[in-house]
Amino acid sequence: MVVVPERNIDLHSRKITTLSPVILNFLSSIKDLRLINILMRRKLLLIFGLIVFGLTTHAQNSALELGFDNDYLTDRYYTAGFQISFVRGVKQSNWMNSFLAHPNKPTFSTNYSLDYGFQIYTPFDHEEEDLINEQHDRPFAGWQYLSMNLDRFIGKGRVNQYHLTLGVVGPDSGMGNLQKSFHDLVDFKYPYGWENQIVNEFVINIGYSWTKEWIFMEEIGLGINTNIELGTGSNRMGQGFHVRIGKINPLQESGFLSPRTVLDKVDQKESYFLAGVSLDYVASNIFLEGSLFDNRSPFTVDAKPFVWESFFGLMFSSSKSNFSLTTHVRGPEVEVSKAHIYFKAKYGFSI
Repeated sequence: MVVVPERNIDLHSRKITTLSPVILNFLSSIKDLRLINILMRRKLLLIFGLIVFGLTTHAQNSALELGFDNDYLTDRYYTAGFQISFVRGVKQSNWMNSFLAHPNKPTFSTNYSLDYGFQIYTPFDHEEEDLINEQHDRPFAGWQYLSMNLDRFIGKGRVNQYHLTLGVVGPDSGMGNLQKSFHDLVDFKYPYGWENQIVNEFVINIGYSWTKEWIFMEEIGLGINTNIELGTGSNRMGQGFHVRIGKINPLQESGFLSPRTVLDKVDQKESYFLAGVSLDYVASNIFLEGSLFDNRSPFTVDAKPFVWESFFGLMFSSSKSNFSLTTHVRGPEVEVSKAHIYFKAKYGFSI
């Protein structure tokens, strides 16, 4: 029988008390939905495919985007991720834009999208078989998820983004087996320790993001972003800043936040350097601390309350496609860990 360390129990009591009672009651009502875990087990990609097939049957002004993340093959902390997104633009005359329209600010366009993806997290050292949990700086964790998103480009250089994410964390996500199989295929060292990963949990999260950008001299864009996320997986809020330098379009005509869907037939190509920095306040993180409620994971650690991240890279886009490559540096997520580096590569195209 696995005994959860007492410090983890204290941690989760402290984390829970920081949340609103309304949110707490809602999360508590869904924490034991094990049936959903079973129904979603390894079927999220199939669900994504069926929905996209249905939406693209008569689709116009649509795009697909593929994203791949990796920590330059070091396999430390956030080690790998993949995401495929189906995006569809909505015309200004559409009923959705009319329904959501702000009385004083015109809605340039609205995109809704569906994402399927997975992510893998590992401790710094996992190549020695005899390491025990207490010698690791974070637990193993992985998940698959399905996310529904709504992006509203309102006013000049202003974007409101909303999302609902459903996912499965733990062995049922298959991420441990995926990493072990990949290491075996390419003859990398075996990742020991997945038997002590964060246990199976169903995740539901909602999020909101507000972005505003100002353009100077037609080639410099300075922007700010405020975001918040609530749910059983992550509870956090953050503030970020970014800069774009080069041949840029306004946000509603750019591939910066969302793949271009040729909705407005904007032929202006983009090629620019981008960089940014953000700071998050983290109230809870399931990939480090396990469940907010019934924490059954064999090993968890305390999440740092403040985590910074910076990025820089290049982006190119046209009316029918976009490509970006960025390098990210994330600060320590626990007291005993280090900053780590990873890259993001994205390619989107109109369909």
